[in-house]
Amino acid sequence: MPLCHPPGAAADDSATPRAGGLPRASWMPIIPVMSREAMRNTALVLELLAVGPLAGGAVTFLRASDGGLAVTPLLNNSPVLGLVVGVFVILAAAAVGMIDTRYFGPRSGIVGAGIVFAWASLYSGRVDDLLRTTAPSQVTIMLAIEGVLAAVVMVLLTHRLTLVRWAESPPDNSTASRRSMVPRGLFTPGALACVAAAAVAGGFMAWLVTFHAAKGQAVFGASAAGIAAGALAAIVSANTTAGRKDPPVDPVLTAMLGMGVLAMVSPVTISMLHSDPLASIRTGSLFRLGLLNSFDWMAGAMIGIPIGLGWAGAHTHSPARQAPSSAV
Repeated sequence: MPLCHPPGAAADDSATPRAGGLPRASWMPIIPVMSREAMRNTALVLELLAVGPLAGGAVTFLRASDGGLAVTPLLNNSPVLGLVVGVFVILAAAAVGMIDTRYFGPRSGIVGAGIVFAWASLYSGRVDDLLRTTAPSQVTIMLAIEGVLAAVVMVLLTHRLTLVRWAESPPDNSTASRRSMVPRGLFTPGALACVAAAAVAGGFMAWLVTFHAAKGQAVFGASAAGIAAGALAAIVSANTTAGRKDPPVDPVLTAMLGMGVLAMVSPVTISMLHSDPLASIRTGSLFRLGLLNSFDWMAGAMIGIPIGLGWAGAHTHSPARQAPSSAV
């Protein structure tokens, strides 16, 4: 895929969305390919070694009731500071995503935001530690509320990133009517089928891969879930409206919403399946989906879903199945 070509060059499909849900780059400023790759790699290094650690470091300002670091934005001894830290992490991820999307495309922007969330996840509390330091009933309720907030943030942030026009790309008036700040069409029958498929695929993959609450393991398990959710959402969206006049389904947002459903449901499984969560932790039998907190799900969704969409897009070529909010 050419990384840059001048306006008026030979027509190709670079300005149209891929069947996997994220559009290819339209023409970029005439910058040598190596320079653009160097810019992309520099941005990645800054996300990994500067912005991400800064967001993660903000989480360390929070303290649990026992003075430890088993915390999340809503599970700590200072709820106001927790909300401030949560908003800061979201804004840092949004800033990275907007800049990456502007210059390298929405796929890079979504993954860049996911890297910031991954650093916040690494510094947040493990679910088993949260259950040890706080009443299990309070942990499940607060993590479920965080899951709801995480779902909203993932969907709105991803939707906003897919609306950012890349640097110097010509405006596409045909999609102007689609540029709503609020995502639409997420609750049609076809979209709900994609959400359900993404949630089932992501939940199964998270259960299969996540064996421990260690942060690296949790983020890896959530990322594997994101890959599965993105791939299946792309496949289902490409076929769900076949032969119908229904509007096309956006696999990006439906996959994000599917992962958001998992973020909401996974804490509830702790109280539903375990009468004594602490005993289950000691025996290592805590239900695996319950090992992931909201930052884990957010990081995994935004890192994994673009990968899954790309894999599925390589096998899904129907031009009629383009994601409405993905057109840039």
